[in-house]
Amino acid sequence: MSDSEKHEIQSYGVVDLYHYSDEYKFVNSQSLSVFDEVQKKISLEAKQIVNSFADRRVGENSVSELLNISGAHIWHYHRFRIYYALRNILTLGAAIEGLLDSHQKVICFGNEKRIPGLSRRDNLEVKAGRNDGKSRIAQVKYLLHFFKRVVTGSSFGKLHSKHVLLFSEKYMPMLDLKGNKIDGNPFIEYLLDVVDDNFALLTDTTMQTFKKGSPPSVNHGNNYKNRYRGVRKYHVERIMVQNFFSLQTFRVFFQRNAELNESMKLISSLKVGDNEAFIVLQLRLLIPSSRYFLFKNIAFTRYFAFHKISTITALDENSANYKSILDAASNCSIPTAGIQHGSIYGEHMAYAYTQHDRDKQVMVDKTFLWGSHWAHILLNDCCYPAENLEVCGQLRTDVIPFIERKKRDEKRVII
Repeated sequence: MSDSEKHEIQSYGVVDLYHYSDEYKFVNSQSLSVFDEVQKKISLEAKQIVNSFADRRVGENSVSELLNISGAHIWHYHRFRIYYALRNILTLGAAIEGLLDSHQKVICFGNEKRIPGLSRRDNLEVKAGRNDGKSRIAQVKYLLHFFKRVVTGSSFGKLHSKHVLLFSEKYMPMLDLKGNKIDGNPFIEYLLDVVDDNFALLTDTTMQTFKKGSPPSVNHGNNYKNRYRGVRKYHVERIMVQNFFSLQTFRVFFQRNAELNESMKLISSLKVGDNEAFIVLQLRLLIPSSRYFLFKNIAFTRYFAFHKISTITALDENSANYKSILDAASNCSIPTAGIQHGSIYGEHMAYAYTQHDRDKQVMVDKTFLWGSHWAHILLNDCCYPAENLEVCGQLRTDVIPFIERKKRDEKRVII
């Protein structure tokens, strides 16, 4: 909350104060929320609204097809963020609606200019403020980190490995197969015990939030090595910079950016209600991100055209960061796969594909799952084809009996 917003609130004198998030918490303000069953209903509604909008026809194509720019599925890069933005604003609207019925006037401070469904309420005034800005120090630190990753990644030379593992470099305390404490990646650490020279690692690091007051990102020493556990490691950042100096990459980018702009014009011309108008607004706000992922997709399409790998497997395969790379692999007819990295449920927008998505084969070619429970959800709630699913267990838990047995064996004393 900005200082000007605080001063304005103080000028109102004695009023009822509520905060929907800690970002807008004020002295003596009460928490504003909705019941769990209301939240669940809103989550389901938001999922339906977002997926229905994706399938809405614009001439001969659907919205999601218009935002498929030469194999870069722009809609699917953003639908997760759009869903959460819509769900949150609908939840806020439901919470405020109760106040409107019990108060003569309600003034709402936030980042949104309109709240879907409440635009016709005369006793509501929405004041869209400014956020606290970005930390220049955090931005400089990230740039230094980015270019250090560019310099330290494996060379641009020919990638000879047949199989690529794509993931974000996040390390945390864990046990290795001998029971020793290490800093490792819990999702793929034990997999690296069995891979050979046919495998290579393609990694990036999560871009931190630059908002003032946000906690700094923690950079691990492994982030700057060109090998991890003896396996050659290539950095996404280095490949991006390589293409930044390519005229051919930019020629293709400008052509596809023009396609993106034309698609956005068609989508913006649709006659929509409050909820769909909010989605269109989010898409327009995300245009800079769309261009970034479009460039990333073009860069990696060129990279994979040169490096004829056999497969690429990703953690978090439906996130924009990695889907843009996997789409590039698909452009080059490279089989793609994803490894389950967390809980899956019907409302999880990273997995909530539609029948139209299935027909267009938007998801990865193979998804490796922890168990049959998760496969059942993807089959029945998320439109995944059965042939795309493979139950193979969860490394993080399946390895526990092996480690415990190993430690017991080491404690045996032979006399």
